[in-house]
Amino acid sequence: MTRHTRPIRRSALVGGLVAAVLAVGTLATAVPVRAEEPPPDPGASPSPVATPAPTPAPVPVGTPEEQVARMTAAPLVVVGPDGFAVQIEVETLSAWVTVGPVASPTPPPDPLASPTTTPDPLAEPTPQPTVDPLATQVTIDRQSIVTWLTQYLPQYAVPGRNAAWRMDTAGRFIKVVPSKEGRGLIRSASARSIMDALWRRAALDWSDDLAAFVVGPVKPALTTEKATEMMPKLRRISAWTTHWQVGENNGFGANIIIPAKKINATIVMPGETFDFWKVVGTPTAKDGYKAGGAIINGKSEPTGAFAGGICSTSTTIFNAALRAGFPILSRVPHYYYIDRYPLGLDATVWIDGGSKQSVKWRNDSTAPVYIRAIAKPGIVTFELYSLPLGRKVTFSSPKVSGRVAAGDYTEYTSSLPAGAVKRLEFPHPGMYVEVTRTVTDRSGTVLHREVWKSRYNKVDGRVLVGKSSAPPTTAPSPTGAIGGGGPPGGAR
Repeated sequence: MTRHTRPIRRSALVGGLVAAVLAVGTLATAVPVRAEEPPPDPGASPSPVATPAPTPAPVPVGTPEEQVARMTAAPLVVVGPDGFAVQIEVETLSAWVTVGPVASPTPPPDPLASPTTTPDPLAEPTPQPTVDPLATQVTIDRQSIVTWLTQYLPQYAVPGRNAAWRMDTAGRFIKVVPSKEGRGLIRSASARSIMDALWRRAALDWSDDLAAFVVGPVKPALTTEKATEMMPKLRRISAWTTHWQVGENNGFGANIIIPAKKINATIVMPGETFDFWKVVGTPTAKDGYKAGGAIINGKSEPTGAFAGGICSTSTTIFNAALRAGFPILSRVPHYYYIDRYPLGLDATVWIDGGSKQSVKWRNDSTAPVYIRAIAKPGIVTFELYSLPLGRKVTFSSPKVSGRVAAGDYTEYTSSLPAGAVKRLEFPHPGMYVEVTRTVTDRSGTVLHREVWKSRYNKVDGRVLVGKSSAPPTTAPSPTGAIGGGGPPGGAR
């Protein structure tokens, strides 16, 4: 258990530590920690001033059982540089401290390490931690302390900013936008402070029975230095293009070009998920979106939904990610098959009230992915750039079954001049389609294999012919939906 105490300036528990913690970043030195002498700098000049000897680590007193009893006899208070304080109850301390065998020279996996299994090709070698000389018989579970500290990350989180790349119109990387350090809770140092406080108890050192939330600068995942090193090595790993006709069904191009520009220059870091709506945001008239086409009640309506036509963008980024070999987390086919998209590999998006359908994929590689968008009247392209992944992506031929033929019907209306013809809908046959994607690495090992299943509904064609004696046909009213207008549907 933990108990949040009052701010440090009002707590009797922290006593004379008040002045030391009022300045951000000074708390780590206010609480004694086990000193470690830094390695000598081979390029440094000899200093005329003698280097002070490191503070000796406290030496436990008594049997292991007696040490554990003192370490867990009372709650431990952890204080932060802002006066925030937390009391760790005896039950929690007792779960962390045990009597056990000598620590193994091979440390357990560090919970702060990256979850990826493939090493970062640009990362510096990680130094291996040494065995704690004080943990010969009494063991403190550092990993559990680090896990406990995770809940306090938001308390001190000040976001930084990743570096970024800029391209010219020819598709050449020309600039690195510098990163910016953030600030946050340093879990490794905070865990060390808690452990040191417990070791002081074991050594009968009650001069300072406090631990510290250590706060300091946090480097972004993509630093300026790393981005600069990577830039000449970046290569295009996939691309996809969709051709379309400018018309009222896509807001005369606005509903395709605007979201493409919003996605342009997005960087998806290792382990991160690309979410179409999170990147694009909710379409608004202020952004320039217009009414466009949607599938409503199984029929195409040229201006049936706000931002209709946006699915040309979502389908294109879906196919680019698909061909890069990334895992796809969310994709839904259109209500019926639209032949400008690859059969069985389209992806609709929509927002309808509280209901939302997005395209999502995850970067499961060890390198950032840069997205370049090219959007102009009649064409939208997405290119993905990263370090060469060495992946091979193959697709089976679409397997089509359950085909249902669509009819083509003529309707007469006085809303058109006599003899005038206007096609409202092309016939779309119904069918069930399966496409298998296989992704392998450099060695031929299969990374992903899945079957993309799409059930397309039959939609009959509709042609209006003007005839003065016929009553006018009433067109459906546009819905309040964005994009596809909600299921069953899909923006065109």
